[in-house]
Amino acid sequence: PTSADSINDLRQLRDKLGEARATLDEQTNRHNINLTDPDCRMMKGVGSGYNAQLAVDEKNGIIIAADVVDDANDVHQLMPMIDEVESITESKGESKIVLADAGYASAKAYSELESHPHVKAYVPSQKDTHRRGKEPPPFDKSRFTLDADIGTGTCPLGQPMRLLRKGTNKSGQRYLNFIGTACPSCPRQSECTKVEYRNVVMLCASPVIESMSKRMRTVMGHKAMTIRMQTVEPVIGILKEQLGFRQFQLRGLEKARGEFTLLCGAFNMKKVHKLLGGL
Repeated sequence: PTSADSINDLRQLRDKLGEARATLDEQTNRHNINLTDPDCRMMKGVGSGYNAQLAVDEKNGIIIAADVVDDANDVHQLMPMIDEVESITESKGESKIVLADAGYASAKAYSELESHPHVKAYVPSQKDTHRRGKEPPPFDKSRFTLDADIGTGTCPLGQPMRLLRKGTNKSGQRYLNFIGTACPSCPRQSECTKVEYRNVVMLCASPVIESMSKRMRTVMGHKAMTIRMQTVEPVIGILKEQLGFRQFQLRGLEKARGEFTLLCGAFNMKKVHKLLGGL
């Protein structure tokens, strides 16, 4: 025989599963849901959880802004964090330098930065991070000058390139395919390509990507990556190791945000106490 309590438990589970199913049907970008905390998402290498965001002042190491989101990565968080910093510090429109890691890099983020000309950002792509300190090869794609508007360009040796075709790749990104016009007679053809004519594919968003890549290859660009590691990473280490923050104790996005805000407040109190000489 089945007890009344067992039947009630099964009914509650059925209702939870029904709600979870309805949520998945409504949010087509989700493929799974946590029954004990529907707000959290699957994080790569972590499991179900939330994504904590930090903005840290380089000079004093104080946390300026903090947030918790349910996105599985940081790719959409750059501009929201910049806006949050400007709101908290009341510095909207004032010149500032922003350093972020490759997790925040995207053509969309780079394009959005153009609407904030007072912000000079250093946000390397994964490719920039991997080739840090290394100059690209002589005939690397990044060394070609291509104009998407008029459909012409030049190779690193100044030889002309022309637009061959336009299209859309499997990821839905529009691209332009440029081809060299003087490759057969070029004395360095074999260094540049294994075929008769050099082809270079340019994503339609790539001008902003290449602009950031060039910035990251400057002296300040290389320095920015080091500064970021010395600014944000120590704070993350202290939160985890000294303050013991390894996981959220509360469920629900708003409660997780409140929990993280308290943690960051405690960190800042310790930091300010030290800056004042421990008085």
